[in-house]
Amino acid sequence: MPGPDVRGTRGIGVTSCAEELDEGDFDGDGVLEEILCSSENVIKVREGRKAPKYSDYTAELLTICLDTYDDLNFDGSCDVRVPLFDSSLEDYFW
Repeated sequence: MPGPDVRGTRGIGVTSCAEELDEGDFDGDGVLEEILCSSENVIKVREGRKAPKYSDYTAELLTICLDTYDDLNFDGSCDVRVPLFDSSLEDYFW
């Protein structure tokens, strides 16, 4: 069976990430100084020559939404939203 026809399809995906501070365990998982990535992602696909539609992804691109152990589980949901370049994390990247 042939795969989907992807000719003329353009896509982009973005996730915000940062590193825990030296000797830090921001998310409470017991692992120090790890890279944490947001549980929210922006994935946009435009097919063919259709005009792109405007969507506001300010929160997803300018913050990192983390699942922490504050609620006693890692369930993939956003427990805390950290603004990019906040001093509680370091070395932010996309």
